[in-house]
Amino acid sequence: MKSKPPVKKIEQQNDKQLDAFIAKAESNSKKKQAPWHKAEKDKMKVFNLRLSEKHFLMLKFLADNTHRSSMQKICLDNLEPFLENESQKLFKNRD
Repeated sequence: MKSKPPVKKIEQQNDKQLDAFIAKAESNSKKKQAPWHKAEKDKMKVFNLRLSEKHFLMLKFLADNTHRSSMQKICLDNLEPFLENESQKLFKNRD
């Protein structure tokens, strides 16, 4: 028969508090709503993008020589669907 050293009440209390904290964090993470659900649809935010000179010149060339109106439009047309798709995947994996 093996004996265990006595566990101090303080350690037991800390373990219970830690377990409760972890359980609360896990339940909150499952319930947490994505930050963009409260976003205003017409409000635009600025985000700077660093591109290599090569890719910048490619983007500029495409904007100048295609039916698209601007470099911004090309980026938005391609980035927004990507963001929608990736965020949906992320939330599906959380459930």
